[in-house]
Amino acid sequence: LFSFIGAFAAVMLVSLGAKKWGASRGTVILIGVAINSLLGAVSDSIITFIPEVGVMSNNFKIGEFSAVTYQKLVPAMFIIAVAIVVLITLHNELDVLSLGEESAKGLGLNTGLMRMLFLLFVALLAGCAVSLAGLLSFVGLLVPHAVRRIAGSKSSNLLGLCALYGAGFVCLCDTLARTAFSPYEIPVGIIMAFLGAPFFVYILIKGRGGHRRD
Repeated sequence: LFSFIGAFAAVMLVSLGAKKWGASRGTVILIGVAINSLLGAVSDSIITFIPEVGVMSNNFKIGEFSAVTYQKLVPAMFIIAVAIVVLITLHNELDVLSLGEESAKGLGLNTGLMRMLFLLFVALLAGCAVSLAGLLSFVGLLVPHAVRRIAGSKSSNLLGLCALYGAGFVCLCDTLARTAFSPYEIPVGIIMAFLGAPFFVYILIKGRGGHRRD
């Protein structure tokens, strides 16, 4: 519940920031980084005043699967499956919304309602994932961009494939984390950070290059 509330609050802050300062890809990423830093500072402040939660917080920030149990996994799997099915069902509305605010309204879409609905389900999915494994960096950035290059921009293809490729990417990183430095095992979040950080820089550079050409 708290993961969902936190995820929804973060998504709303990013959405409001993008609406105020422009919804370009680079702007959204930078707003997300700023909010992440702010929430990280809040988390560190809590740890300072309550040192007992420090160990749990470190595992959560790095991201790992050692604390995942069937008691936690089964309810989360059900929620995630329902959310994915609902989002795939609404793929036409998502395609229309991606055309832009004015175009979507011109086609008769209630943009405010649909945007809020999508934000709710995105927060629900993010909250479930984070509550299980902690902060797995860059999955939501790297996988959708890669899938878009493979399958195009049609939402009916992207939503299901992002779920499958995302799961495969996480499994691959987890395998590397367990075997690359055997007999030592490192948290899977470290592997993802090493892979995702260069891709993040690439997106920023590419975005700036596009603005200069425009």
